Amino acid sequence: MKQSSLFDANCMLGRRSIHTPLGQPLTVTELLAEMDRLGIGEALVFHAMALDGHPAEGNERLLREIAGQARLHPCWVLLPTCGEMPPPAQLVATMKRRGVRAARMCPVRHRYRFTQENVGDLLAQLEKARIPVFADFDVVRWSEEKTDWRSLVELCGRYPKLPFVVVGEGFGAPRRIFPFWRRHDNLYLETSYYQPHQGLSDVTRRFGPERLLFGTGLPYKAPGPPLMQLRYDFLDDGERTAIGGNNLRRVLGLARSPIRPFPPSRVADLPGHPILDAHVHLGTWFSSYVNAGDAERLVRSMDRLRIQAMALIAFDSIAADMRGGNDRVFAAMQKYPGRFLGYATVDPNEPKAMARELERCFDKLGFHAIKFHCETHGVPADHDHYRPALEFANEHGLAVLIHGRITEKMLVEFPRAQFLSAHVGGWDGREPHYAVELAKRHPNIHMELCASTVYNGVLEKLVEEVGPDRIVHGSDAPLMDPGYQLGRVLAARISARDKKKILFDNAAKLFRWNQRA
Repeated sequence: MKQSSLFDANCMLGRRSIHTPLGQPLTVTELLAEMDRLGIGEALVFHAMALDGHPAEGNERLLREIAGQARLHPCWVLLPTCGEMPPPAQLVATMKRRGVRAARMCPVRHRYRFTQENVGDLLAQLEKARIPVFADFDVVRWSEEKTDWRSLVELCGRYPKLPFVVVGEGFGAPRRIFPFWRRHDNLYLETSYYQPHQGLSDVTRRFGPERLLFGTGLPYKAPGPPLMQLRYDFLDDGERTAIGGNNLRRVLGLARSPIRPFPPSRVADLPGHPILDAHVHLGTWFSSYVNAGDAERLVRSMDRLRIQAMALIAFDSIAADMRGGNDRVFAAMQKYPGRFLGYATVDPNEPKAMARELERCFDKLGFHAIKFHCETHGVPADHDHYRPALEFANEHGLAVLIHGRITEKMLVEFPRAQFLSAHVGGWDGREPHYAVELAKRHPNIHMELCASTVYNGVLEKLVEEVGPDRIVHGSDAPLMDPGYQLGRVLAARISARDKKKILFDNAAKLFRWNQRA
């Protein structure tokens, strides 16, 4: 978009009852300043007290605090008809009179069923008033099954003129929502957590851009990821403008923006230095929807995002085909020289074959690092079955990316191996993270960032805790969009020098790639 018309569909004002001070914008003044930094013109906001206190109190606080702010549009959190709020007709009339154009319902957080019996009378009044419902099922992790899709779709059918906006669904959502979109024009998806590879353009190609509403999840979720995904997915200007704000304006019944468009933020600009993505997969996966998981379309995203290289792991090899998966990685390396670095994935269920496979991958195929996936293979990283790989890594000074728990004993016993703790970027910054604590005592453990949930301020805290030299960027593409994951680093409040270390220098050193590229 040449000028910013961004309208954030998912923004909260105030502090949650569980709070870690990580510099999140909590007041109106702080929120507007952050929107300025990000190039976001307007936001639909609800109040934290309506979530963690009581909706009636939080809704009133919201109106008091945003009074006179044309850029902030109120969204009230509602409850079923049970005497805590006025009767539906009276409540909705009050919303209309006070300029509240959206409702948010939180059945998981507020402990009620999102069914016709519980909320039908309220939804009927909202439909008459053309006030959309933002359905928040408190999804925090992509694998959680909290959203009541059956009830949601039934209600979409009962109230066809009422827009339902699903909030905070992750990259597993397509297996649920795509079939429903073929039948229900009034079902929408807010994008703050939606991050399949090339996910926005995938939806646009299948269903058009009208179903998607840009959101950030501010102040507790990092705004950079959805901002980057919107800017760099394969959308034309009209599609990007629709998703970025015009769809929400239409749903809210706003004829035009009350503010002048202004130039987009430089926060999402790509850096001039190379980028090395240290955690990428190849293929498709049983547990989640995967879009564009082949080497060709990964390279297309790399070119778009100026990613020089990706370190590659085949999904086959973290399942039950160690050798076959590694062969697929090698084929991609051969087809696109210099664009893919190979992880030799080892299967602890085949300990006798492990040493031979490592020798083949490194001596014959030119791989760069080793991968353990302790969850899918069902074996902890410090088990004896992994010992041949740990000894090999230690002998050759190799990086080992571990989806699992790294122990202090491993760090001490194998000091020349360089351990990458996967998915540390999903830390919320509250309780101490075991890998962060180990990094304070041992120089051979590093933090790899990819994670679906990106909490605002956590990367800044990681830099403060372990320093920028021990953090490595990864995306987990194609499960997650590489542009979305880049946003956590590019929009972070850290120096350009530290960003370069995280995005390239540290991984290049671990993979010894400058010497071999």
